[in-house]
Amino acid sequence: MQKISIEDKGAVAILRLTNGVTNAIGPELVKDLSIASTQIRHDFCRWDPIFQYRFESS
Repeated sequence: MQKISIEDKGAVAILRLTNGVTNAIGPELVKDLSIASTQIRHDFCRWDPIFQYRFESS
């Protein structure tokens, strides 16, 4: 992931765009966002039955 960095803040993950002011949406940025969101789900989301129910119900 060259265009995205992930900062671990305990219970919160912060995604930062690392390409300065030229963060145009393109295939590379979309790919990096997809990878980052998968990584965050894996590293930060703990299984919570109430949250899971709300997520699946919406």
